[in-house]
Amino acid sequence: RKHFQHMVFETIIQRNTKLSEAPSFGVPVIQHDAASRGTVNYLNLARELLTKNGLTKMTAVDNIINN
Repeated sequence: RKHFQHMVFETIIQRNTKLSEAPSFGVPVIQHDAASRGTVNYLNLARELLTKNGLTKMTAVDNIINN
């Protein structure tokens, strides 16, 4: 964080069983379990990426689901 500062995302992808299971079923985690913590983390990361690049009307605090 000290060296890369603005290039580091705030969103943390938490370890989650559903993230590990999805490839075994041959589907993305959002299709495997859309409500899992890992899915929500990845959706929030996507939102953060879009926000940092000015490609969404959402604000930085508008998480998909606030955990």
